Amino acid sequence: MSAVVQLSRSTNVEDVVRGEIGEDPGSESVGSLIVFMLDATIPSGFWFDYLNRIYGLVAMEDPRRDVRVMVSELAVKRQAKPDVREAEKSLTESMPELKRYKTVAVGGTFDRLHAGHRLLLAASALTATERLIIGISGPELLKRKKFADHIQSFAERSRGAEEFVLSVNPHITVEVTELKDASGPTRTRENLDAIVVTKETRRGADDINRLRTEEEGLHQLEVVVVGLLYPADGTEKLSSTRFREYDVR
Repeated sequence: MSAVVQLSRSTNVEDVVRGEIGEDPGSESVGSLIVFMLDATIPSGFWFDYLNRIYGLVAMEDPRRDVRVMVSELAVKRQAKPDVREAEKSLTESMPELKRYKTVAVGGTFDRLHAGHRLLLAASALTATERLIIGISGPELLKRKKFADHIQSFAERSRGAEEFVLSVNPHITVEVTELKDASGPTRTRENLDAIVVTKETRRGADDINRLRTEEEGLHQLEVVVVGLLYPADGTEKLSSTRFREYDVR
């Protein structure tokens, strides 16, 4: 396991991340664990920016590398309860803060975790303050996927996603559920505040909100959107399909 690499606002993120990952663009190997720790100099409003920059580089250099972006305990405490002197208030107030929610949902197949999955899960873990519901695709949703017979078991995918999330934010409760349809529990769950999606699945979140309001009589969920990542060749978005294909050769 790599030592924890501290990142501050003065850190040249690109140089540090590339230096830790190594020069091996497009590698199909899983590689050893690397942890990047965001310190208290980085306001919570920039956390997603750092996630995107770090995992964007990982996607190009070594997309299956187990890279985890965490936030220092001091940074979390300052985000939850800022403690600043009067003279520092104007500076602090100008710093953006991440909007966080008590109960958050995220969904996916999460087969062979790669940088795109880790970006989505890390963003979800940092958005939630109390509970994260992870919906993981069950057999009915996997039938039409390429190389479906080689998708990891539900148990393996569940363990991987839950373990990753709790390493990023150990202060939340994680609830894993099997998705039998596209909406899962998000359609009918009353005590739910937000859903985290990618740009590609944003329309699905809109459909869920329509079903919640028009058919279930529930409030709409806040929608948090993260970007898509692309490997070094840039031909298509990062996807587990290419890794399943590689593994079964």
